[in-house]
Amino acid sequence: MCEPITATTAALYLAGAGTAISAYGAYQQGQNQKKIANYTAQANEYQAQDVIQRASISADQQRAKVRQIMGTQTAIMGASGAEVGSGTLGSVLNQTATLGELDARTIENNAMKEAWGYRSQSQLGKVEGEFASQTGTLGAFGSLLTGGAQAYGIYSKRPQGQSAYQQSVGVIQNYNAMVGYRR
Repeated sequence: MCEPITATTAALYLAGAGTAISAYGAYQQGQNQKKIANYTAQANEYQAQDVIQRASISADQQRAKVRQIMGTQTAIMGASGAEVGSGTLGSVLNQTATLGELDARTIENNAMKEAWGYRSQSQLGKVEGEFASQTGTLGAFGSLLTGGAQAYGIYSKRPQGQSAYQQSVGVIQNYNAMVGYRR
């Protein structure tokens, strides 16, 4: 026939279960934070790609706008009877082209800087995710070690040669003393 479970045995089982739950919770928290950080990192990468794509479109629109301006300038110069493309008028067209290209490249350069910021945040998020994962794992190990020490403390304070009832009372008193419970 089986012996009844003593308070010491019950306390050991409860301490073990509590330790396991605490360890699992710490580990899962780290894993969840890692998932969130990786999701945020991916969102930042998408933003970086979007900035570059929008800048490419804006730069192409700027170049098209400059070509239209140069066409208008050429038409006005030709209508005035001046020789288009030479002397001062050629210099005006050249400056328009140069400044237009400078504007387009400025748009692209600014986008690259903005994308770099998003990509930096993305990399930082990935590192933070790894740290969160490691912290969760270490927290789980810490819970296991603490729980093991508590279980040993309960086991080592078990009364020797007493009835199950007397053992139960002793374990409860030890536990109350450990957590600071007073009547």
